[in-house]
Amino acid sequence: MVDEKKIINATLNFLNRQRSSNTFLVESFSGSSNFFYNPADGTFSERSFGYLQSQCFIYDLSLCIIAYSLGKDFESAKRILSILEKNFYIGKEGKIGLFNSYRTDRYANDTEVLVMGIDGDRMHAGPNIWVGLAAYQYMVLSKDKSFYPLCLEIIKWAIHQLHHRVLVDGSRGGISMGYGWGHDWQKIYSSENNIDYFALLNLVENDYSNNELSGIIRSSALRLIEVQEEKRSVGQWLVHEVYDKNLGLLYAGHNQTGLDKTKALDTATFSILGIGPEKLFNLGINPDRLIDSAEKFLKVETTIKEQKIEGFDFTDTEGHGQSRPAAIWLEGTYQMILAYQQMADFYQNNLVECKKYQDKYTKLLQNIETFIEIGDCEHQVPSYTTLNPKEDEIIMTFKGDWEIQRGLEHKRVPSIASTVWRQLAAMKFNPMMSSSKALL
Repeated sequence: MVDEKKIINATLNFLNRQRSSNTFLVESFSGSSNFFYNPADGTFSERSFGYLQSQCFIYDLSLCIIAYSLGKDFESAKRILSILEKNFYIGKEGKIGLFNSYRTDRYANDTEVLVMGIDGDRMHAGPNIWVGLAAYQYMVLSKDKSFYPLCLEIIKWAIHQLHHRVLVDGSRGGISMGYGWGHDWQKIYSSENNIDYFALLNLVENDYSNNELSGIIRSSALRLIEVQEEKRSVGQWLVHEVYDKNLGLLYAGHNQTGLDKTKALDTATFSILGIGPEKLFNLGINPDRLIDSAEKFLKVETTIKEQKIEGFDFTDTEGHGQSRPAAIWLEGTYQMILAYQQMADFYQNNLVECKKYQDKYTKLLQNIETFIEIGDCEHQVPSYTTLNPKEDEIIMTFKGDWEIQRGLEHKRVPSIASTVWRQLAAMKFNPMMSSSKALL
């Protein structure tokens, strides 16, 4: 049996260990290699500190807010949210919003203005929307409505500041990824980011009949028709552009060259968690087939100390270019574990289907806990993947994108995202929907 309280305590202890006394932000990874990679010439240079030291990714920080809230440490969650809220409104070349990452070790000045992190001036939809989801869950769990306006402002930011895909019939579709260095993010449309957006829209749409929130909603000037239209647009984009009915899966998205047919685990897991099985069926997307396709294309097995461990990769061999061995993505596997539970809940009146998914949940959660026990995981919390690159070895999750973290002295790098999703899976708490889960 998985010890839920032990996992919660391990999570909060790790978050507190990673939390900066200067900015109160939480460092996303612990113990990264001192070898810095220069992609221009493919060389490494050694320095006196880790290449991911003092780096906080806003998506990870959003998960920390949820973890603190579930652990009833509302003061920590509130302090982080207040810093993020302040920095959301600070102008950045004529735009508001949060950068993907910030430094944890210092402010730009003494007024809580954060310093841009390793991801530079990238300002993407997904991380900002997850701040909205975190603020929402904080409100639900703490009963404090202070940051509900931030949820609404993030939706308005997406409506008015992000480009929207135009569908073949001329109608409005999904949102673009955002702004910043690298690709032209205004022309790239991510399925995962749009599913995140659908989840936040869905939560807020249900609040227009809530008398306790109606005054805040009126003050925001965010109209119900806008929320409903955005939700409809995202749903239509998912169905008509990225859903493959024959394979039963959602592709990664759409870019300047057309449909990005990369198979990505989070398009399945987040659809089930963020849209939900019932609404997926209503859209014409079969959630059972999303699960089946993920298991067919992305389920992998690896051996750790002669013990076979099963889980899910980010993508298939085509998606990562066969440049690396199969990797169990711990964060994503915990998301799939939670998706199994969501499906079991959906089928609560169908004993056969409910038991099928409940058994999958239990088996996979216990299986991954075995890795934590035997995989030399620092602080007894999960790393990002089961792969453990050398200090001067570059291994990518996808083809040419997002490096798997390298640890100091070839040790595994504990991950905030994996750690919090482990807690969420153990607690059966879906952070993308409203939940009546009681606090411990």
